[in-house]
Parts: sequence; structure tokens; C-alpha cells
Amino acid sequence: MPTTRRRLPLLAMALMLAILGLQIPLPGISAGQTPSDTRSVKYYTVSGSGGGETLASIAGRILGDESRADELYHLNAGRVQPDGGALTEPTRLRVGWHLILPWDAVGDGVQYGRLPEGKGTPPPTTPLPSVDPAVARTVSAAQGDGKLSIVWIALAIVLALLLVVAAGVWWWWRRSGSNGGQGRPRRPRRNAAPGGPRLLGTTVAAMIDQTLRVLGTECAAAGQGVPRIQGISLDDELVTLRLSSPDEQAVAPWTADRSGRTWHAPLGVIRDRPTRWDIDVPCPRLVTLGTWDGHEELVELGAASGLISVGGHQTTAQELALAWANQLVVSPWSEEVQVVVSGLGEVVVDADMDARLVSVGSTSEALIEIDGQGHLADWFGPGVLILADTPTEQEAAQVAALVSRPQNPWAVVALGESPHDQWRFTVDEQGRVETGTLGVTVHSTTVTDVRP
Repeated sequence: MPTTRRRLPLLAMALMLAILGLQIPLPGISAGQTPSDTRSVKYYTVSGSGGGETLASIAGRILGDESRADELYHLNAGRVQPDGGALTEPTRLRVGWHLILPWDAVGDGVQYGRLPEGKGTPPPTTPLPSVDPAVARTVSAAQGDGKLSIVWIALAIVLALLLVVAAGVWWWWRRSGSNGGQGRPRRPRRNAAPGGPRLLGTTVAAMIDQTLRVLGTECAAAGQGVPRIQGISLDDELVTLRLSSPDEQAVAPWTADRSGRTWHAPLGVIRDRPTRWDIDVPCPRLVTLGTWDGHEELVELGAASGLISVGGHQTTAQELALAWANQLVVSPWSEEVQVVVSGLGEVVVDADMDARLVSVGSTSEALIEIDGQGHLADWFGPGVLILADTPTEQEAAQVAALVSRPQNPWAVVALGESPHDQWRFTVDEQGRVETGTLGVTVHSTTVTDVRP
């Protein structure tokens, strides 16, 4: 749901309170503190090591690129620091200052959480509307005489009306949000049969499908190839594409940032954009990793040029792999994907989707099915092979050949750590997923949702 639509009742309530001359602080935020100070972020504390740090040296060490010093500057410029100072010039840093970092920052000194409190105060915010002193004295006297009860009764009525408005907006959004209000016929809702992993919410899945189709449509209209996408990040306001290779030539409505490493666009614009249904959907092997700081994180398995391993806690790793298999079978953007599962037992899907999933008992059977005399030997579309065990040395060579096919390469996922992997995901018992070189740590809701 767009932010403005979701916050409409809150804005109306704030306007009413301003008219009444009342000030109600936000829960959990002290006076003079802005809401942004309470969120968890990645940050770095400036030290005096090495003869004095600079934005360039910090960017080079924890972002891998000194040219991203400008990005650090724009993230922190003007924010009051613990000593009362503020970053106003890129070359002037003081020991003890806290610098907010981009999401992909890694290395020594990178911390995650709320910014530590200090002596400084945040930049001034826009003041609430002023109240006439005479009105203020009148209200104060009325409070002293116990005559404000009528005001609170009126306020309670207003709040009740606002709740009704909020419920109406929510109902309207649920009715129209999943197809973007386009009036376009919706695709049939496709869910796993009872007992299967819970999938992406219908509205979120529809938004991701719309995003991919808008990308394909706009690139085709511009005569430009679709960029190679490694993953997608989605929150309430923006959709961000993480690219495997930098590309600064972003097509509308996207904007390139981080030197072309990511493209982002407002969700409201994406939802209202027309699409073509006669073009191939980019990222057909996109699956959910989990959530991070309010973002839904997805990864395109087809972007890996080698084996993808999922290690850590055996049960949760298997649950994650089964959830991926289920998503690939039912997601609207994965209609052309063939899925082969080896040694993971039965994957429960709707009967009309059985043709898109093949389940076999061993890695050798799966390789024969795909690369030997099996039914999929002549398959020319995208495919995903999910193995319950790491391949042997001989099997690893066959897997490498599958992944590197020039025309129809497969994405291969194996449970357990392998010396042959290119991407390595590690899952703990609680569903926390470390993505290694991808630089994101998420909590996998697809794991915890399948447990009784």
C-alpha cells in the first residue's frame, strides 16, 4: 500500500489535534527527537587510527570503493553528532562521530542498531502551528476548572470516525491493491496445497510480478537490454533492484544510484505503470530470502554462475529449500521455470502444476533426468535443480556444466557446504540467513511459517 494512502487517517488525526491546540508526542520518542533517530541502521564510529580517518578511507575499507565517499556524506550531512558538531564538509571528521552506512557495508567497525545517544540534539524539526496566547490561557483555565470534558468527548468521537475511515481505506485497498487498480483482469490466485510452505502474500507477489513486467516493458520500449539482476528489495515505499553488473543507464521510472549498482523506483509509480504481457519476464527464478529492517529481500537464483549451497541447521536449510521449490512452481513470474528436486521428499503443489516439478530420489537420478536420457534432456527454458546433498566430485563437474550452458543454464542449489559453491547461504535454527558475499542478513519467514 502506498505510504500516503496508509497514513491518511493519521494525517487527519494530526490536523485535528493541531486545531485543538494539543500536542501528543509519538510513543517511545522523547521531546526533541525525530522518528528517524529510533530506527535500527548500520553505522560506524569514527576513530583516530591511522593518523585520522576520512570519508574516502572509510568508504574504501567497508564499501570497497573510495568513490562512494559522496554517498556517506549525503547520508550524514547536517545530522548533529554527540559532541554537538555536524558534518558540513566532506573532509572534516571528528573522532567519536557516528556515520550512518549503506545496507551493503561490511567489515571491521560496522555496527547495527539504533544510533548511540550523545550530548548533541537532532536538527530542528518543523514546529507545530503556534497557538494564540489568549487561547492558551483560556484552555489552561478550563483545565484548572475541570471544564475540558466536552473537548475530550469531541476528540473521542473524532477518533472513532477516523477509525471508520481507516477501516474503509484498508478494505478498498484489499479489494483493488493486488492488481494495482489497473482494472486489468487478475490472474487466478495460485496457492500451495495444505501442508506446503506458506508463500509470499498475494499483494506482495502481485507487486513483484508487476515490477518485473514493468521492467521488461520499459527496457523493450527503450530498445535496451534488461540489466542482469541479482536480487530485489521491497518496502512500503520503494522497490530496489540489485544488479550483478553496474549499469547507470536506468530506464524510467527507475533511478540509478551507487554508481549503477542499484536501481530504485517508487512503488506507487510502478503499480500505475502499463505493462506488456507478450514479453519474457525478467528474473524468472526469483525467490524469497526473508526480511531485513522492514524490507522484503528476494534473490534471483539464476544470477549465480556456479553452485549455490545452503548450510547451517539441517532442518531449517531443508525447509528453506522446499519453500523455494514451492515458490518457483506457483509464482506468476516463474511460469516458464522447470523445477527438479532430489532427495527432499514430496513437494505438495496443486495438481495442475505437477508438470513443472519433478521429484527424484538422488542426485544421479536428477542429473540423468536433466542431462541424460530423461524427459528434460531437451528442455530449453530456465530450470532450477535442488539437491538434498552436496554433489560428489564427479557430480560437481556435471553440475558445473549445467550451470554454464550457453543457451539454457540451470540454477543449482545444494544443501550443505561445498568447496565448489559460488554463493553460500547459512541458516540457523531460528531462520536467520547469512548470505555471505551478497552482503545481506535476513530472517527467513518462509522457514518459520512452515513449522507446526
